[in-house]
Amino acid sequence: MTDKKYRWAGLCLGCAFITLGGCMMTGGGGMMPTETCDAEADCALGESCTDGVCVATSDADLQYLVLLNGQTAAVADGGDIPVFRGVQGGIHTLLTLRAVGIPTMAVTDSVIEFTLASTGAAAGPIAVPNLFFSDLDGGVGEAVDVFVTLDLSADIVGQDGLVTITVTSQDDPPVTATLVQRIRFIDGGVG
Repeated sequence: MTDKKYRWAGLCLGCAFITLGGCMMTGGGGMMPTETCDAEADCALGESCTDGVCVATSDADLQYLVLLNGQTAAVADGGDIPVFRGVQGGIHTLLTLRAVGIPTMAVTDSVIEFTLASTGAAAGPIAVPNLFFSDLDGGVGEAVDVFVTLDLSADIVGQDGLVTITVTSQDDPPVTATLVQRIRFIDGGVG
């Protein structure tokens, strides 16, 4: 009789371990999130950093990507953002924005601002009206090749900064997503 109790207890513990292990392996779908974070940019699109852990959010969320070494990639907190020198001496960057919770196949208004950490000098806010988010799978919208002129001197290469991007739908009521993230400006060449 005692032997059966121990087998039953072992079976229950085994089931609990398998169930919890399954929750830990599923990432966003289980009870126990497994991704750790220091900043919002460490989490996937549609997740937020809460108490050092990435958790799913029902709020609108925003992510930006840049072209580096021929690959489009999301920019991590403190990550590199290439700036390009124009033939007339100005500087600019190209961004791809991805959003969840912002209506796709609809027009939005966006505001982008870059700030230098060392001086507090700001490029912007730069209004990007009538920005269109095309529909990707899974409710993700994407706006590709958003051209942003930076009203900063060309010596920003190698400096740390901050980017603030706000996207607002033209719906009634409007839906807004904002991203604030640390960046490092790198030389993208002439473009």
